[in-house]
Amino acid sequence: MIECESDHEANFVILAELDPNVTDIFSQPFEWEHWSDGKQRRHWPDFGLTIAGQPEIHEVKELAKLHDEVEWKTRCDWAAWCNEQGVPYSVTLDVHLNASVQRRCIEELWFEHARKVAPFLTLRIQSLLEEGAMTIGAVIAALTPNEPFYDEILALAAQGKIYIN
Repeated sequence: MIECESDHEANFVILAELDPNVTDIFSQPFEWEHWSDGKQRRHWPDFGLTIAGQPEIHEVKELAKLHDEVEWKTRCDWAAWCNEQGVPYSVTLDVHLNASVQRRCIEELWFEHARKVAPFLTLRIQSLLEEGAMTIGAVIAALTPNEPFYDEILALAAQGKIYIN
């Protein structure tokens, strides 16, 4: 389970889970300490993601908070540090998560793929995949005549029970 401190963060995680390029999601992966304006500050980035094999740092913030000078300076310092490390850094704003396409994915698509899959079928699919990587079509064909539905396989991936690349 991925811990989120706000609905915006939870919505971001849902969208990240739907992205087939995202293989890992870590909530507040580490503490970052830095000096700013003569004061020592601490910060825990919202998420660390592995996207297409590369680490990235992602923050989810409310647009209104970025008008605060300390908050803005923290984001700029954090972006500069990530740039020095060669790690991509991005901030997703609450207004972006409320756009119509993103809202539809959050409200409909994830829940559509979060369906229940019979425990026995789950075990059959998991044990089949222990032999090695397979395409979705190959999994369906291998389990004939009681093959799973395509969306059942996607549901298992959405629930983290199998890995789809």
